[in-house]
Amino acid sequence: MKKNFILVILAAFGTLMHCTAQTIITKNSVWKYKADGTDQGTAWRLNGFNDAAWSMGAAELGYGDNPATSLTPSKITYYFRKSVNITNPLQYIFTINLRRDDGIIVYINGTERIRNNMPAGTVDYNTPASANAPDDGNTVFTYSIPASAFLNGTNIIAAEVHNNSTTSSDLTFELELVANSASVPVITRGPYIQSTTAGSTILKWRTNIACDSKVQWGASSSFGRSATDAALATDHQVQVTGLTPNTKYFYSIGTTAVVLQANAANFFWTAPPASSTQTTRIWAIGDFGNGSTAQTAVLNAYLNYLGPNKNDMWLWLGDNAYESGTDAEYQNNVFAKYGPQFKSWNFYPSPGNHDYGDIGYLSTTALGTNFPYFSIFNLPTTAQAGGIASGSEKYYSYNWGNIHFISLDSYGAQNTVGSPMYNWLRNDLMANTQKWTIAYWHHAPYSKGTHNSDTERELINMRTNIVPLLETHKADLVLNGHSHTYERSYFIHGHYGNESSFASSMIIQPGDGNAVPYIKDNGHNGTVYAVCGVSGKSSSSTTPGYPHNAMARSFTSINGSVALEIKGDTLRYKFITSNGSIPDQFTMIKPSVAPRMEKESLINDVKTQQTKKLFSIYPNPSAGIFHIQPAVKGKTTIEIFNNGGSLILSDVIFDEKTVDLSGYAAGDYIIKGTTATAAYSCSFLLSK
Repeated sequence: MKKNFILVILAAFGTLMHCTAQTIITKNSVWKYKADGTDQGTAWRLNGFNDAAWSMGAAELGYGDNPATSLTPSKITYYFRKSVNITNPLQYIFTINLRRDDGIIVYINGTERIRNNMPAGTVDYNTPASANAPDDGNTVFTYSIPASAFLNGTNIIAAEVHNNSTTSSDLTFELELVANSASVPVITRGPYIQSTTAGSTILKWRTNIACDSKVQWGASSSFGRSATDAALATDHQVQVTGLTPNTKYFYSIGTTAVVLQANAANFFWTAPPASSTQTTRIWAIGDFGNGSTAQTAVLNAYLNYLGPNKNDMWLWLGDNAYESGTDAEYQNNVFAKYGPQFKSWNFYPSPGNHDYGDIGYLSTTALGTNFPYFSIFNLPTTAQAGGIASGSEKYYSYNWGNIHFISLDSYGAQNTVGSPMYNWLRNDLMANTQKWTIAYWHHAPYSKGTHNSDTERELINMRTNIVPLLETHKADLVLNGHSHTYERSYFIHGHYGNESSFASSMIIQPGDGNAVPYIKDNGHNGTVYAVCGVSGKSSSSTTPGYPHNAMARSFTSINGSVALEIKGDTLRYKFITSNGSIPDQFTMIKPSVAPRMEKESLINDVKTQQTKKLFSIYPNPSAGIFHIQPAVKGKTTIEIFNNGGSLILSDVIFDEKTVDLSGYAAGDYIIKGTTATAAYSCSFLLSK
């Protein structure tokens, strides 16, 4: 645990001359400081304060972590000052990069400019930091400072750092002040890649000043093609089109006058064709952007596992930036943490409650889009990515090779039958022809970790409204976060109630899927549900009923991520912890099996000693809505195929089932039923 202290920057003097970029205060600069725990009031922040009696030392200043200058421990507040001379500050754009443990307030010429991990309102020398710094002082926080904050001549930078308690074991302070010429843009975020398809992608980045945009790209570093946007902006977005599927492209970003970034790490891959069966590698993380050391360890463990292989897809399961999904939290806890990955990985986020500022489930504000999440990202809301156009960045779908991905919103979008998200999802699933279907969102339908799927509305609603729709259309894998535990289900179908209603009959194939793979062909339903809310956050707490009866694996006090590898008919799943171990894994296989027509297959009714059909359909023909009535009680797998032989719908029924095909084209369909001992198929006519 690190201490919060008050830093005031004074001492070392230097003159800033006009140049493209210059570091005014270096990381190891000498500071004046006061570390005796006395109350310094407010005068120490001002230019005229006499700090001649203060001590001096080079950064890093602190204690407990081998700092360059050791300070007296067991105080709440520490003060630091530094004086710098700047000539004509209006010609520059200024940036402060700092590390702190626990909380910090920075003043420039007496005016507060930065507050981090400190309570709101007035603070004094006895005010503790808001919390122990979860990153242990390792995160570099970056802040843009307006040129108007500085004077032409002498400037005082002052900071106060506060410990969370006097028993804190360590403390950190380090600050860097950089000036860039206002005439030359500097990249402050990105680049990052959005909405990639087989033929296009979008490149985004942020600069410190408004300027036009230019992207160059090509199969080699010589590029050869370019696209520009003449509009002046600080948040840049350029779409690149006319690309070849499954191809690696190098790119540069900048303005029409200057290239701001171009190196071997700047590249992207386009999506393979929809018919591709090549290997696709996917990384999924949930509840990650908290700036903790665990967040970094989870990333490094996956990179070690990945080795020289390329990562194709990067899925975010929500609560991407803690605590409130602010732009600064995305900058410091997300973009600053995954810089190399953003340059070349295709990532697709889902929003969590913290990305909505935890404003209230389905509140009027949450139903809107006035949150940084929706301005930072450009997500595939049109049909060009292979899914049905959603028209909303809250939920969307896309294809990558033979995989169909669906991202949903479990906090800021209605999910009841007939709601816009529900109707879109239903249409998207009906149109989906890919071999694999993976859905992900934040609030887990099954969990007994730090959140309880029996009692919390967000989890209950997704289970009762969305899960049946996904299972009807044979979704293979569902990934969630929210609970700060790891939980992974059996191969299940039909569990839509509380944990107590889970029955062994809902397990389609016994076992954990490791020693014996889960087999999902045309005669099997079944979905695996995984909760991975531990890619930065973690907890040892659980709720009543833990572990959930549907779970094959459940772990607390752990950090990690999910790695998927899909090739052709085979999906391989692994949970990789922050130390590189793999405590859970399974394999799912989907053999390509053509539908069969069991024209006269009958069963024997032991009560009447007569043979009869396995099920009956009425009415047939129908304009869309009809009923399937099994001949005997028990589990019957129902599958419906169009006249081209493609499976369009499946479900497991135990009694009469109402089916709605009104959204499908008129024509002949095959309806097949399978039990443990018999199979039967018949024709069905959909009339309009």
